[in-house]
Amino acid sequence: MQDVKDLSVMAMGVALSMWYHRRTGWPCGGLMSPGLMALQGNPLSMLLLLGSSVLVFLPLRCLALRFGLYGREKVGTALLLALFLKGVVSAMALRFPHLTPQALIHPGWAGFVVPGIVAAEADSHGLLPVMAGTAAVGAATAFAAVLLWG
Repeated sequence: MQDVKDLSVMAMGVALSMWYHRRTGWPCGGLMSPGLMALQGNPLSMLLLLGSSVLVFLPLRCLALRFGLYGREKVGTALLLALFLKGVVSAMALRFPHLTPQALIHPGWAGFVVPGIVAAEADSHGLLPVMAGTAAVGAATAFAAVLLWG
């Protein structure tokens, strides 16, 4: 049953992402990001993922300008930076478990996929529109999942 619920939340996220982009013209951090954020289940986790996206965006922007990264190279670099950030947070959680929020320790796939894809899209379309779109569609997906599954 959990698989059906997760698949339906991801499908709602993709559908809402496409609808939002078509209606507003603003991107929302890729097609998968809102659904993955909604699967996190609480607003703190969603905010931490968006904050992580900003932390990945800053070095990505510098690297993209310096080395002319675009397309797959930029997305791959963003995912590598997000994996590095996830590794640093995991190492800090082992060293200082009482100082690390639980939402940072176990974000699953979303812990590096969402920040990487959102940062890559923000580099192309601007940080504010992408963060606003990702937050809006992620929250709408989470609300729709609550209405559907309770």
